[in-house]
Amino acid sequence: MQQQDQSERLDTVEMKEQTLADKAEQTSLDEIEENASETPIGQLQLRRQGFDWPALIAALAIAAFFAVTARMNSQPAPSFIPAAIFSATGCGLLVTAIRKLRGWSGVGLREAGLAGFGMALFQFAIALTYPGVLTNIAELPEDGHPFLVTWGLTALFAVVLSLAGAAIGHLAFAPLRPLPGRTKEQEGEDEAGNESETNQETEVSAERMEESEDSQNEEEAQDETTEAGEIEETADEDEEEDEDESAQIATASAQLRNPLINYTITIVLLGLLPMMAGYVFAATYDFIMGAMNVDKISPALYPTLSLLSGLLPWRLAAPINLSGASGSFIVFTLLWRIPDSVLGNPSLFDVQALEALVFNASALAFLLIAMYKSDSTGSKQQAAPWGLFLLLESLLGLLLILPANLWLLRGLEGILQLQNLLAALPPIQLLNPATFILNLVTGVLFCALVGVIVRRQYHMWNFQPRMGGDEPLTSQAQPENRMDAKSE
Repeated sequence: MQQQDQSERLDTVEMKEQTLADKAEQTSLDEIEENASETPIGQLQLRRQGFDWPALIAALAIAAFFAVTARMNSQPAPSFIPAAIFSATGCGLLVTAIRKLRGWSGVGLREAGLAGFGMALFQFAIALTYPGVLTNIAELPEDGHPFLVTWGLTALFAVVLSLAGAAIGHLAFAPLRPLPGRTKEQEGEDEAGNESETNQETEVSAERMEESEDSQNEEEAQDETTEAGEIEETADEDEEEDEDESAQIATASAQLRNPLINYTITIVLLGLLPMMAGYVFAATYDFIMGAMNVDKISPALYPTLSLLSGLLPWRLAAPINLSGASGSFIVFTLLWRIPDSVLGNPSLFDVQALEALVFNASALAFLLIAMYKSDSTGSKQQAAPWGLFLLLESLLGLLLILPANLWLLRGLEGILQLQNLLAALPPIQLLNPATFILNLVTGVLFCALVGVIVRRQYHMWNFQPRMGGDEPLTSQAQPENRMDAKSE
């Protein structure tokens, strides 16, 4: 009788050990699947490194187009000199966006720096094509040196700001890391402890069964109590797992909401960067020109910060008569003396003022295509919903235009200084209510339009119909489709 009970007890112990081993194996498999699901697909793919020529060529192509377009005016527009300054951050952002979209690792600082320098170089080369510029540089060194210093400073700021735009875009649109959740190690330790305790109790019960039948009865009662306790512990563990699952669901939903807030904050920063760059450049320009005593040659009657008008596509037209003998010298002065360059405007609409909008809007479109899905769920790339996409693009266009638009609406107030005499000049109105509204509408609609064009073209170039199905085929999904075809 005792041997039969003992054999039944041993069978029960073996069954428990097998159950615990199966549970441990299933736990390890669950950990592997969970880690695989938490790893973004972009991290599993091979990250390419090196010099990204397509990103550099795209940025230089946009800069060359607007530089050539600006030369169509016989009189330089107010945006001609500061165009490279206002577009530099967007240029670096575009380089980073193209690299992220193509799956390249790194920020792309080399490409961004070269693109910023190339943008300033294009503007400088176009400036040299105006009549009389090379002659004035050679024959009038007191004007030629400030001309070269102005464009050298422009190139330096373009490179630095382009690098800053690339770095800010890389950091702001980096994939979000999942919040730390409950790991399986603690659960494995608890299960191992329960298993050791069960083995010890089984050995003690076997020894007592050999001693006497009374002890067996007591042990059986104790085992029943232990089993009841294990059932309670299992129920507690199930409740803890349910709580962990609910916490993970809440964490995932929080990660889905956070990108929307992060994108809004990032776009506010990116939209205000050109204006802040204009402030810093204006202060540096005044300091260097003051050190060179340029005011004795060409006194600045109006503040240098008026260069912010280069961000506005609509302005009151103020053409200058260049038909006289001094026409070439006036053009030469407009190509380097920033406070004077804003006084004249060849036409009501300035095409080159759209350059900063093109760079920033296209870069944001690429980033929303490449990073939205990986930021929210960590899965494959998927563009942001159309409503959110257009909202963010419109917000960016509004922020790029609004600060300069508000500042210039009140007009420019100048001061004439003659030795110890100061005289206030009448304010010059650069905008009226109609051009103010046109600037805001143009910024919002143009950025939204650029974003739509970029997104449509991206889908046309990269999405193809799947064989025998309606689902799109992306460049990242091609390896999986090839594997499926081989398996079939």
